[in-house]
Amino acid sequence: MYLLINKQRDTYILPKIFYMLFFFTMIFSVSFAQSKGSINGKVVDKTSSDVLIGANVIIVGSTLGASADLDGFYAIKNLEPDVYKIKFSFISYQSVVVENVKVDAGKNTKLDIQLLPASTELEEVVVTAEALKSTEGAILNIQKNSLNIVDGLSAELIGKNNSSDGTDVFI
Repeated sequence: MYLLINKQRDTYILPKIFYMLFFFTMIFSVSFAQSKGSINGKVVDKTSSDVLIGANVIIVGSTLGASADLDGFYAIKNLEPDVYKIKFSFISYQSVVVENVKVDAGKNTKLDIQLLPASTELEEVVVTAEALKSTEGAILNIQKNSLNIVDGLSAELIGKNNSSDGTDVFI
């Protein structure tokens, strides 16, 4: 009889223990899951409001960061609650550093940024060109555009001839 009562009590105790373990596991997992925060936002051009695809977002002093997607959005997840210094950069734009960005546990910190184009003033560039006059095509162009009848030999034509002194070359 005693064995029968203990057996019945064990069948009721095991499910209770299982439910209690499950309950405490869920409570601790939820509390641990919310111990990290994140930073996200959008990076755009300040003058035109165009999104800056691929803009770099870096947490200064760490290896953490992100790049803006096709819509200009970025997200840096799984950050410990702390105060961070964030650097935004993009090719041909002035970099911006935002200090004192606070990340709270289980919360999302939104940080939208506008970057200014970096203008670099260069000195003037002068391009000059000179037509080659020693090729066969150049000689033909000179003859075609000339008002007078002109004979000419190109270096190519002289080079093709086997004459040693050039007296055998005629047009």
